[in-house]
Amino acid sequence: MKLTLNILKKEECSRGGIGRKETKLTMQIDEETGEFHDLLCVALRKKPLATFDYTEFKNIQKVKKWLPNFNKKLVNEIIEFSNEQNIKGIYFTKKINHYLKTIFYYPHQRKNAYKLAYILWSGMIDGDKLPVPYFIGILLGYTTHNIKQFYLKNYNVKISDEDDKKIKKILREINNYEIWVNNKIKNGDIKKLEYIDKI
Repeated sequence: MKLTLNILKKEECSRGGIGRKETKLTMQIDEETGEFHDLLCVALRKKPLATFDYTEFKNIQKVKKWLPNFNKKLVNEIIEFSNEQNIKGIYFTKKINHYLKTIFYYPHQRKNAYKLAYILWSGMIDGDKLPVPYFIGILLGYTTHNIKQFYLKNYNVKISDEDDKKIKKILREINNYEIWVNNKIKNGDIKKLEYIDKI
């Protein structure tokens, strides 16, 4: 099947590797668009935020090594549609030990995008003491059920309803993230993307 933007718009969004029924179509979407389908889901308001390393996709030859069927034309259509929908982004310019270096969001989700940036990039959130993947899942709009299943599958940890309430309370109480992000924007460590360039 030839993928089109209209087909992608109708397809279910990723749930962080949990709960989505894998079909030939979902595998084809992953192979041809990588994580840009997540960006489309934000543009369609099916997800509040998307995060991945957008800059990695600038080097098409490198991308083709791990995504041989990558569809640059279709991905640029996703980017064009996202710009039409006024999607914004922030990009961390410094080296970090994971690939979540860009966050895309609607303007009304800016605070959650900045909170996610603080969690991912500041080094102020101790992953040994706090459930960072749980925070990320909540901010990306995954259901509590899916996040609990993710923890069970990947960490063999069962999260109770009481644990869930405590975790969400901690997440709500994280503060100073806007000050931190704005300071990093001023010194150039974070770049604001008012417009998403095509690849």
